[in-house]
Amino acid sequence: MTSTFEGYVEAHGKTVYEAVRGTFHRYTRREGTPLWDGNFSIESGEPPKPLSQGILHLKNGKKGKISITDIFLGSEVVHFRGLGDMEQETN
Repeated sequence: MTSTFEGYVEAHGKTVYEAVRGTFHRYTRREGTPLWDGNFSIESGEPPKPLSQGILHLKNGKKGKISITDIFLGSEVVHFRGLGDMEQETN
């Protein structure tokens, strides 16, 4: 299933990208492990940079750990891979 999203990315308790917009695809491995990956553009203007582990926070209240796997040079578009499943934010 492919979903569109808006949100922000944080790492080590600090916001890395204030506003991102993109799509991700969720699927499940044969053994039942949930996987998801996608692309987002950095709407807030920060320069793209590698990120081994961060948290993608979606406007719908869900969040998930991500790793930025590719940066498309000359643009603000990055490819990421989800690490584990997404979960609902708790306040």
